[in-house]
Amino acid sequence: MLRLLTVLLWIPISTHANVNHIENRETRLELSEILSGMDSTESILIFTFDSAQFVNKREKEVYDLNISQLYSAIGLLRKEYLEFETDPYWHNADQLQLILRDLYDQLISPIEKSLTSRLILIPGALHHQIPWNILLDDHGQYLIENHQISIIADRKLHNRSKLELIDPQELSLYHFAPQFTGLKTLNSEFEKENLRLQFNHFRSNYSEADILHISSHGLPGGLLINDDMEILRSEEIRKFDLNSRLAFINTCYSAEVVQAFLDAGVNSAVANLWQVDDRIASFISYEFYESLLTGSSTSAALRQAILNYRNEVLLKNEDHPFHWGGYQHYGADQTVTTSSKVDFRKLMSIFLSLCTTFSLLSFHFGRKIKGKLIEYNLI
Repeated sequence: MLRLLTVLLWIPISTHANVNHIENRETRLELSEILSGMDSTESILIFTFDSAQFVNKREKEVYDLNISQLYSAIGLLRKEYLEFETDPYWHNADQLQLILRDLYDQLISPIEKSLTSRLILIPGALHHQIPWNILLDDHGQYLIENHQISIIADRKLHNRSKLELIDPQELSLYHFAPQFTGLKTLNSEFEKENLRLQFNHFRSNYSEADILHISSHGLPGGLLINDDMEILRSEEIRKFDLNSRLAFINTCYSAEVVQAFLDAGVNSAVANLWQVDDRIASFISYEFYESLLTGSSTSAALRQAILNYRNEVLLKNEDHPFHWGGYQHYGADQTVTTSSKVDFRKLMSIFLSLCTTFSLLSFHFGRKIKGKLIEYNLI
């Protein structure tokens, strides 16, 4: 059953924003510490319950939020999404665009002239429901069109040390993709048994993969593993000791579990606020990895994938922001690999065709498939 994200209310330590620090529910953030870890391309926007603080290398600003107005806009956004869900390809986006412009005016307009190319958001509980990528400015441009956007928990802000870059051919990728229709899988009994065995292997060897890619069925609070209703819940995910550079959770409503992956040690993640269309999900993941594995940072790769999708769509209703605007980047925005001469368009075509055929792969670049790479003239 599809369900919108639940509004979680919390009582902040303080709702008063001070020019030298911000007090959030997680920790007290000293601006001097924040600034010392920033570069000139970054802007950080920190939210408490009823105020926001903007920081970059050149300036800082505090402004108040109208909570009743914000609640109203989020409520209207939920209503629009429910209508969209009923008939995705016939929903009129005119009213939605008014709501997205209102949210932009409330949250971004006060500091829009000071924004740099990369925007890091530290939201409160209420703000996790906001589709930041598709907030709409007065010129009719979505926020993602001009900015790379990352959402990060405040306690992670101090831990953004750069990863050691590795050759893409040395990356290991774990891909979990049972083929669901509704709550039933389309896999054969043989494939189901392989899924079960390999997923159990993942549960005990989850620290092996540099990249986790999950294409399953999202449920409130967890990911559906099989049609026996076995669910990987946030509580279990948090117990994992993950060392992965990236998790791409390409499922419906995966934003509900993304923080669990980050808490378990994943450095960076992509997740979706809403329902996922399989065709769009496949296109965006393909474009994302092509950009990522040729040297783009995680947020830049997601932004490029979204822009590529919008450039490719032929019908106006396929460009509806609810189709693509739920994809968001979470955690550290960092480059994962060195650039490479590998033809990743060919590589991803082979990879995606294998995933379609076998549903679940422990897929390793480098030595374990070097013969295949040579066979397909990739190296």
